[in-house]
Amino acid sequence: MKFIYLQIIEGTSTGEIYIYEGDNVNNKKQGKGVLKNQNGEIIYNGYFKENLFHGKGSLLINNNDEYEGDFFEGKRKGFGTLISSDKRYRYDGQWENDLKHGKGYEVVTDLYIYDGEFKFGKKDGNGIIY
Repeated sequence: MKFIYLQIIEGTSTGEIYIYEGDNVNNKKQGKGVLKNQNGEIIYNGYFKENLFHGKGSLLINNNDEYEGDFFEGKRKGFGTLISSDKRYRYDGQWENDLKHGKGYEVVTDLYIYDGEFKFGKKDGNGIIY
């Protein structure tokens, strides 16, 4: 069943409104869906499970950075790509619990390229900086 779901996120001083269009089971976001802000901009496009991002999807983060990849129970987990809004930063690699974790390739334009291992969001282990 497709439906439009208005959700007020608690804990925000402005009472931000998000619009969900997609599949649901027992009034929970489940399956393929799109989450938009009140201006109609797509914040998340992908799969949900029990109201959480789960499976493949793309997410627009608060500062307009873009993540595309795997999610597990609402967090980035598995393989994904993060690109900064100004396109000067890019990370392709493994994620765990919303952090870069495992093998990854990080590019900071005009500064460096790192090809190696990450642990809990930091460069750690074997790697090469160009």
